[in-house]
Amino acid sequence: MLPCCIHFSYDVIFSNWLLMYLSDEELEQLAMNMLQWLKDDGYLFFRESCYHSSGDMKNSENPTVYRTPQMYTNLFSAVKQQLPNGDISAFEVVTKRSVEAYAKVCVTNNNHLYSTNIKKTFAAAKSF
Repeated sequence: MLPCCIHFSYDVIFSNWLLMYLSDEELEQLAMNMLQWLKDDGYLFFRESCYHSSGDMKNSENPTVYRTPQMYTNLFSAVKQQLPNGDISAFEVVTKRSVEAYAKVCVTNNNHLYSTNIKKTFAAAKSF
């Protein structure tokens, strides 16, 4: 968690093939930080390889954590922050889908690249 005195205000955060290199704990912490970094109604976009490796190269020490799109949805949907006024800041998944151009170009069945659009939202504490 970032110190309370640090304030960020980004309209958009974009991540490309980063999240799969983080442990579950690191990803949860990054998601909370991203929620704090975004402006009200800001967006988080990310693209990740899902399910398993998209290449055919074997690596005995592969640090990659291949998650399903639903696992990312669940993780980001669970991130919430109570604001000083009692309202709740959270992520809302707007879209998630396979990246069609990537799927057409790659010839193996192991290629699953997903793009996700998430919006930072607010709600009164009673609605959660």
